[in-house]
Amino acid sequence: MTKKEKQAIRLQICMLLDQHREDPTSDHLEQAKKLSKLLLEDEYEPKKGEWSIAEKYYLVNHVPVIGFNKTAKNLKRSLKDAKVMYTRLMKGQINTVGVFDEKITRLG
Repeated sequence: MTKKEKQAIRLQICMLLDQHREDPTSDHLEQAKKLSKLLLEDEYEPKKGEWSIAEKYYLVNHVPVIGFNKTAKNLKRSLKDAKVMYTRLMKGQINTVGVFDEKITRLG
């Protein structure tokens, strides 16, 4: 989604809320929510390239708890990349130094 498209959606939301400020019905609020969801869906471009130790650590420890979708979103990585990395980590196909250690630095 382009910057102009996002601006147009934000403007629609503002106009909708301004028009119905004194009588906010659930229909108008639902319209505003639907428009805002469009903005949230296209919120980030997935990261590419090397995974940091902190990202690998987060992936290994959060996939079993919150699943692939949410973990990938939190890491700002594509779902496919997260699944591939998780599988490779679990099979021991890549260097896991620091990933399975108890201490780890914060995700930056």
